[in-house]
Amino acid sequence: MTKGAHDQTEFAPKPNDKLVVFVGPSGCGKSNLIDWIVGDNEPKWSNNSIVPTAYTEPRAVRTIHPLTKETSLVLVETPGIDDSDDDSANQVARSLKTWLLKHYKKEPCVKAIVYLHRITDNRLTGMAHQSLRAFRDVCFEQGPGQNIALVSTMWDKIDLHDPKEKSVFEFREEELKKNYFANLINQGAVTMRFSNDARSAHDTIVGILSNGPC
Repeated sequence: MTKGAHDQTEFAPKPNDKLVVFVGPSGCGKSNLIDWIVGDNEPKWSNNSIVPTAYTEPRAVRTIHPLTKETSLVLVETPGIDDSDDDSANQVARSLKTWLLKHYKKEPCVKAIVYLHRITDNRLTGMAHQSLRAFRDVCFEQGPGQNIALVSTMWDKIDLHDPKEKSVFEFREEELKKNYFANLINQGAVTMRFSNDARSAHDTIVGILSNGPC
């Protein structure tokens, strides 16, 4: 999706806000998915950044909640996690905690944590588990079992009409579910695909908001 220049608007929290926090390594597609969810409304990021990737703290954009039709949905994008730095996930989680405390006097309703990963990546590390533990501690003080979505991206880069190529990546997806993400799924996490289009973005956010606390 083509992105325009984000305007310089300071984020203004509201009491009934429903937050969805997007987490993942740099280049996994967090900004792109958020732009598709927002749609034609130009994102108004909270950190006053004009360049979409030039940010070191969480930023947020308010948009219409697809189920309630109220402007209560807040999409929070966290900085990219560096998988070469063992403490990167904890650093980003701490920056999210600081951001939440700055903007919300009371603990806000975090509907979900969305962890994005590229289905095209050949190498996977323990980053997802480490990252989600760190962010879950910040967002969900009640403990595990909260709303987590594991969203694979880059499906639009794959020729699903080619049987061989399709089978390779569908096999990789199943391996992720059975092995790499098995513990998370057993704790209630859901897996989704994002195909880089409006319909996929809508289905993703509706699926996320249909579950979870508050």
